Amino acid sequence: MGSDVRPLLGLDDVILDLTATANRADALSMVGVAREVAALTGGKLSISEPGEVSITKSAGSLTLKIADTQACPAYIGTVIEQVKIAPSPEWLQQRLRAAGVRPISNVVDITNYVLLEWGQPLQAFDGDRIKSVASSQNLTIGVRFDQ
Repeated sequence: MGSDVRPLLGLDDVILDLTATANRADALSMVGVAREVAALTGGKLSISEPGEVSITKSAGSLTLKIADTQACPAYIGTVIEQVKIAPSPEWLQQRLRAAGVRPISNVVDITNYVLLEWGQPLQAFDGDRIKSVASSQNLTIGVRFDQ
């Protein structure tokens, strides 16, 4: 009789299939669920703090145009340069698959992972593509209601 192959393939995770009602958007992320479980059980919530990130002003400019600042009071953007599009590390691909999300690339996958973990939606844009479509060297992202 041999050994169970699931741990070797990374298939031994426990997966919880949860449903949240519309009024509980906080329960749609891993951290939100952990907070809820800690509150219900009196358990201690332990979330690691992210390290410091230094941001330097780059030569590229980014302009955000928010059509309705009352509907969208906060939208933050930054330019990250010299990113190589590649497959994500296997651990990240495995976690996304376990959550029912198909891995695509390192940039797309990390935005999806942050959404699943923190409930914070992110969007990554290809700056070169935006510049070519807009026929401009300035990056402008517009935020509006879809018609």
